[in-house]
Amino acid sequence: MKKTIRNCFSALLLLALAAWIIVCAFMDMSVFFEGWWTLFLIIPAIYGFINDGFNLFNTILFLIGGALLVPYYVDVDLKKIFYIIFAVLLVALALRIILKPTIVEHKRKKATEAISGSSDANVDYSVKFSSKNIKFDGQEFNGAALEVNFGSITLDLSHAVISHDVDLFVNVSFGSVEIILPDNVGVDDKVKSNFGGTNVKERAKTVDGAYPKIIISGECAFGGIDVK
Repeated sequence: MKKTIRNCFSALLLLALAAWIIVCAFMDMSVFFEGWWTLFLIIPAIYGFINDGFNLFNTILFLIGGALLVPYYVDVDLKKIFYIIFAVLLVALALRIILKPTIVEHKRKKATEAISGSSDANVDYSVKFSSKNIKFDGQEFNGAALEVNFGSITLDLSHAVISHDVDLFVNVSFGSVEIILPDNVGVDDKVKSNFGGTNVKERAKTVDGAYPKIIISGECAFGGIDVK
């Protein structure tokens, strides 16, 4: 669904650009309008909304781009706009800090419930200001929930038994997670990232669709997830 929306938006963007170039050609106008450079902030933010939803980074990018574009066409005080945006962002950040534990716990429980035949006791791993190595050697892996705050987790599944698609919920804040997969297991990356990201090695991306895959969901903020 996201890919379809992203493709439609890209197509509409190209069509709009083509139409603008034609209009400029016939009207003897410049292709570059006032404030055109703000689109380099606004358009990536819109792509971010499509991919990851309305997260803090995408919202900041969009608001800054919009605030810089508006004064070109509306007689407003730019300083007041930035003050209002800054205040709104502070409120949004405060709400995020207050609500994040509840949201993360809800997502973790939802992911845990999707892991068949498991209970919280054996699928929930958490580290804070430390590191942990988890290895499934010859054991069946049905999924897990990982939470990292100022630390790291290595999940070694290279010798695990994975016979069907499994869910892996990962929440990373100022830390890292390394996931080592068997050769015949693919990856479906659904992680939302803010100032971080998921790095999936090419081998995991190209595994035949007939084989099982790890479905990774969750959030990554100021950190990284490496899938090997």
